Amino acid sequence: MTASCPPSAALRRALIALGSLAVATSAQALTISALSPQGEVSRVSQVVAKFNEDAVRFGDAGAPDPLRVDCDNAAAVRGQGRWRGAREWVYQFEADLPPGVRCRVTPAAGFKSPTGADLTGAKSYQFNSGGPFGPQRGAHPAPTTGERQGVAPRRNAGAGAPT
Repeated sequence: MTASCPPSAALRRALIALGSLAVATSAQALTISALSPQGEVSRVSQVVAKFNEDAVRFGDAGAPDPLRVDCDNAAAVRGQGRWRGAREWVYQFEADLPPGVRCRVTPAAGFKSPTGADLTGAKSYQFNSGGPFGPQRGAHPAPTTGERQGVAPRRNAGAGAPT
């Protein structure tokens, strides 16, 4: 035979368990589960951030941007942020970044999820668009006139001023 608790003690235990669950659930923070690009990337056209839970209400066209994208080339950073779902935000640059641009992505001040959770985690993410490619050397089919093989330059940026 097992001892049973008086109804008031059982109710008290249930309320304590429910309260603990509510505190644990509300303490869960909104975090970025994936962000790209990071590091050196030669062709950058957008920044994509994915969140561990709903960061905005689904379909909320007026939802604020959760992140700031700042680059050392003010003209290159022009673009627009948009939500692609409740857990995915995209910053689309107007054009691919030119070579040599360094960017930093930081949480927007005061951004909160629909449940009131603050955006926590890394204070910033960084990437850069690398430098220009050098010439690619390679064999080209020799013309029938017997001319020598040449070098075909391939760059992702304009050549510098002649020296």
